[in-house]
This record gives sequence, structure tokens and C-alpha cells, in this order.
Amino acid sequence: MDYFLVGKYENELYKHGALISDLHPTVYTCPSEVASDIAKLDFDIQQLLAHIECPGDASTRASRFEDLGRTFFSRWIARGATPDLENSIENLQAALALTPPEAPLQTDREAGLFKAMRAKVIASNDKVYTDVYIRSLQNLLQSIGSKYLLPLAEAYGIRWIQFRDAEDLDEYTHLLQEVLDLPSSRDDLRRRPLMLLGGSYVTKHKVTGDLGHLDACFELYQEALDIPANTIAATIERALVLEGLGEAFRTRFFRLGDPKDAELSLRWCEEAVNTIPFDSSPITQFNLKSSLALCYAVRFGQHQSIVDVNISIRILVDALRILPENEPLHSSGNLKLAQLFQARYDQRHDVEDLDQTISLSKKAAGNSPHSRKSEIQLLHVLAKALNSRYRQLGHSEDVNESIEKLSKALSLTQGQDKTFQPELLETLANSYEFKYRRLASLEDLEMAISYRNQIITLLPTGHSELPTAYSALGSLYDDKSERTKTEEDYEMTLQTYQRAVDTALENDPTRVLYLQYLGIEYQKRFQRLNSQSDLHAATRTGWEEFGRLAGRGGESFSCVPGRY
Repeated sequence: MDYFLVGKYENELYKHGALISDLHPTVYTCPSEVASDIAKLDFDIQQLLAHIECPGDASTRASRFEDLGRTFFSRWIARGATPDLENSIENLQAALALTPPEAPLQTDREAGLFKAMRAKVIASNDKVYTDVYIRSLQNLLQSIGSKYLLPLAEAYGIRWIQFRDAEDLDEYTHLLQEVLDLPSSRDDLRRRPLMLLGGSYVTKHKVTGDLGHLDACFELYQEALDIPANTIAATIERALVLEGLGEAFRTRFFRLGDPKDAELSLRWCEEAVNTIPFDSSPITQFNLKSSLALCYAVRFGQHQSIVDVNISIRILVDALRILPENEPLHSSGNLKLAQLFQARYDQRHDVEDLDQTISLSKKAAGNSPHSRKSEIQLLHVLAKALNSRYRQLGHSEDVNESIEKLSKALSLTQGQDKTFQPELLETLANSYEFKYRRLASLEDLEMAISYRNQIITLLPTGHSELPTAYSALGSLYDDKSERTKTEEDYEMTLQTYQRAVDTALENDPTRVLYLQYLGIEYQKRFQRLNSQSDLHAATRTGWEEFGRLAGRGGESFSCVPGRY
């Protein structure tokens, strides 16, 4: 299996697939193949261990250590056991120590060792070890020269993905440019650094917002595409370049909203999928097809064509089918597929799409490990689908499970980044509100009010969602006041709608609705208390509402509050 992608930065490494595209020497497609190969590797390791200390000259012993190290590495790929990776590195180091400088096998043994070390860097997510790996490459760079410049650049790229230090991203970009500045007699040796540097500029744009970085990446990717691809490995790299170009156009579309960029993104990603060799790594094929599925999902978002979301679903189903069983990427793939079925449900309201969303979300939850962020996202997708099914079918177990999942998701945000909290609280408030609408329990209404109040406390002054949040809360207080008949609740309803009006922008079309709700509350209070001030306030808000509907401000009318 490909255990390089597990851990908290799984999705980030997926986005930077070019950095790990050469870490998939063995690919398993079924459990029996895995079991058969592991059994053979077990036997080979036992045989090699039995002879490792046998007499022999340095060259013979170095070969034994190398064979043992490579075999441990293969078994680590097959089953993901950390001790195998540790043993691989230890034996490859021993082989290299017995190899004379400038010996013919030195280059291959160094490459094998640093491949295993890079795998440990990615698999362990241990900053201390990553730092050790980088220092080792720096020392080799000083003693040997430019040979290790590209591995060192890649190491900084991986550390950026892991720990998000902007200096690592800058050094990654700088070193890749140094690699490209080296004299080379072979164009094909430039393709990989061009591809990686193009990807780094896309990342730098996402970090800084500088569109100049995207312009630079387009030039780099185009130069990489101009290099002929005459081998399978080169064809795979070309496919990765095409997908990178598609991602760059998609990134610019998200930034500027030009539909041409969305179409170019789709075109390049489609070409990438058509270019990748059929017998290449399933991981690479999955990544490219997932990117193409995203392009069709983006176009669905633009045009709301059911054809696009159907194509996106079909491509992603095919991509998941390619993956080996128990591959960790099944989790993120199933989550994306669940979101597509949810999007299709939102358009055509077919409960079968909800069933698929729920089933896939639960399936994704069963694929581990999960980062905190992905688990929160997964729980939220599942909860929203359960809410929708509850509204359609009324099964109480759905809304209760939704509340349970959302409560767990909220617990994962405690003491962490609170970015997800408002949307989680929104869905949780909806759960209790839906439950109240069906069962009329005042306790559920109180819970919905409580969570909507929490949303408002999390939104900063001037946030665009504040008016909507106040309006939704006002609606709940309105329901409560009709149940309790207390002046306190009537007053909370009125005050909350007033805040919706106050926080809405003057040119916000929904402000008319908030004025309407506020006017109704003043009318209701006038009917209860017979206060002329409430009648005047109702009239004033009515005139302002009418003026806005007519395309003019309420103050344009010659009406004086208190005279009508």
C-alpha cells in the first residue's frame, strides 16, 4: 500500500503529488497479491539475515546490506510497518559506509538510502527527523556539489507541506530555480524541476495572493510541456505537468471568476487523464482523475447542469475503483463523492442521493487515519445529509445522529482553529430547529436559540453573515414568543430583527425583508399594548420598505413618523 499519504497532511501531499510521484515502486491491486508478496519478502529477509554476518570482503558485505535494506523497504511499502522502514535505512547506511568514494555503485546506494529517508520524513511527520534529513543533504551538497540540489529542494518542499513555514516555501522555490540554472545537456532532466517549480508558484499565489506567481507558473509548465516525453516515466511526468497546468487555471478561476479559466482547467486536466499510461501507479491515476472530477464539479457550480455533476460522479467512482483496497486515499475520495451526491440532491431532491451521501460519508469515516480538519469536514457533510433526510422522511434517528456527529465535530475544534465553528453551529441550530418544527418541543427551540446566539458571538463586527444570523435568530424568538406569550420574548424578537436591519448594508436587497419582519413585530406589539409609538415605528419601517422596493430610500417620501 502507499502509506506515504497517511497522516495529518494527507490531502496536502495529494495536492503536491509531483513531490512524491517517484515513491511508488510497488503497487498492489488485491489482498491476495499483497499477502503473496509479503510472504515472499518475509522469506527473502530471513535468508538475507542468515547470511548478513558471513565472512566476505567489503564489497560483498555492502551488497548484502544493500539487498537487505531494499527488501525491508519493499516490505514497508507492502504493509506500512515502521520498523521495516527503520531497518531499511539502517542497512542501506551500512552498505553506503562500506562503499568506497567514487565507486560505481555509490550513486545507486546513495539514491536508495535517501529515498528511504525521504519516505520516513513523509511517513513520520517528525520535524526533528526532517531537519536531520535536510542537514544530511546540505552536507552532501557541500562535499559533492550540485548532485543533491534537487533532493534538497524537494526536502524543503515537503517540510513546507508539513509545518507551513514560509521560509521553507521560499527556499524550496529558490533551490528549484538554482537547479534549473545548472548547465544540463539533457532537456528531459529539466522537466521535473520545472514541474515542481511551477507547482511552488501556484502555492505561493495561494499564500500571498500575488497573480504574478500564476503568470510565472504558466511559463514554467509550458516549458516543461515543450520537452518531448519518450519514456513511460517521462510520460507520467508530462501528465503531472498537464494536471498542474489545469490546477493553475482553476486557481485563477477561483480568484478572478473568468469562465474561460474554468474551461481551460477542465481541458488540461482531461488531457492529463488521457496521457497517463494505463499501467502507471493507481495513486497517480486517482489523483489525476480526482482533479478532473473537480473541474466538472466547478462547472456544475457555474451552470447547475445535472450533466456536469453526473460526469463528475462517474469519474470519481472510476478513480476510487482503481485504488488498492485499504488505501488511505479512499477516505478523501469517498468524502468528495459524498459531497457530489449532496450537491445533486440539492438540485433534484432525490432521497436516493441523500442515502448515497450518508453511506459514503460513513464509509469515509471507516477509512483511517484522518486529520482533525478532514474529520470535522466529514462529520459535517454527514450531519447535513442526515438533516435533509430527516426533513424528507421524519425519522428521528436521523436528526439525533446529526446532532451527535455535530457535537463531536465541535469538540474537535476546542482549543484549535475556530474557523469551522460558525458553520457547524449553523447546522446544529438547524438540526434542533427541524426537530422543533416536527415535534414542537420547547426544549429543542431553546437549543436552537442557544446555538444561533453562539454563532453571532463568533462573527466579527461587519461580517456579511451577521444580518442573516440575526434574522434567523429573530425567527426563533418569534416562535418562542408565540408559545410563551411573555413580553420578554416579544421584546427579544423585536430587538433581534432590529439588529438584522442595523447590520445589513444599505444596498443589501434582503434588508427589505428584515424591515418587513421588524414592521410586523411593531404591529403585533401595538395590538398587544396599544402604544402609538409602536404604530409609528411600524409605519416608518413600512414606508422605508416600500421606498426600497420602489428603488428609492424611505427618506425620499414626504412622510413624517407620527403623522400617519
